[in-house]
Amino acid sequence: PHLSDVRFLQKGQTGWAVGDNGTILATSDGGANWLTQTTSVNDDLTSITMQADGKTGWAVGDSGTILTTQDGGANWLTQTSGVSAMLTAIAMQADGQTGWAAGDNGTILATSDGGANWKPQTSGVSAWLYAIAMQADGQTGWAVGVNGTILATRDGGRELEATDQRRQRRSHRHRDAGRRADRLCRRGKRPCFTA
Repeated sequence: PHLSDVRFLQKGQTGWAVGDNGTILATSDGGANWLTQTTSVNDDLTSITMQADGKTGWAVGDSGTILTTQDGGANWLTQTSGVSAMLTAIAMQADGQTGWAAGDNGTILATSDGGANWKPQTSGVSAWLYAIAMQADGQTGWAVGVNGTILATRDGGRELEATDQRRQRRSHRHRDAGRRADRLCRRGKRPCFTA
């Protein structure tokens, strides 16, 4: 199967990988051997996160799929996301209660109860979001996606500020080109235009 994401615990011995058709693989020997963990879904899984205890974790994927485990992956249970978009990223806080998922069409979901309830947050963009990162304070974070999309929050995602890096680069190029034209005009090496 095609694998999309991998996570290891701090010591580098215990890890999980997710991929096509609901695939979750687990290792306890640093990746020398991988065992298949059973899931009840056939949707492609794109991202996984595990808590430091190695027992609690979440995986997300196609069709709004969210899975959770409380026993290191011996049992993966579905959670209701309320969306049909492909989810491509998940980030959970150390408390195991607060987290976010992101994906297609600017989708961002948030939970404050370990995923028992996922609520949509307004991203203000329609870009495909590929990754999400939150600081330990649970307030400051970022989501990134196609075409240079960067979303930032300082309040846990209640308000998100979008930055389009392509537009910024383009505006800097136009500003810099204008400055060069002004310099050439002043030096008499280029015609000057006035409005």
